[in-house]
This record gives sequence, C-alpha cells and structure tokens, in this order.
Amino acid sequence: MQLFTVRNDIADLGKTLRLIHDIGYASVETFPPIYNRPAKELKALIEGIGLKAPSGHFDYATLEAKVDYAAELGLNT
Repeated sequence: MQLFTVRNDIADLGKTLRLIHDIGYASVETFPPIYNRPAKELKALIEGIGLKAPSGHFDYATLEAKVDYAAELGLNT
C-alpha cells in the first residue's frame, strides 16, 4: 500500500501502519512526509509491525541527498 493513500491519517504513523497490517497488507511504499525520522527508526517501526518497505517516493529536488537514507531504510526500488 502506498502510504500516500493514507496521508491524512499518518499523524500516528504506528497506529496507521498497524491498521494497514491488520487488514492484510504485507508491504508499504514510503513517501517524504515520514522521512522526518532517522531511517533506522523508521525501518524498525515498519518491520516491528510486520510490514516491509521495498520502495519509496522521493522528491526530485532532494533525491541525491536521500540515496543513503533510502539504502539505510532498505528500499530497493
């Protein structure tokens, strides 16, 4: 599930991720508004709930600066 789809419900990201997991999704696609956390923390939150994050959205203007962040988050697409 693209987290952009639930962008109005990410104030409590943990709760939203749990709901996504509980309705049957196995993975999420991240997007810039949640990149305010360190990548290791975000990865631990996502994986701790039982989800995977194989891909993510990034702004073109900051893409180069976020390559290491994406790698640390474990994104592969």
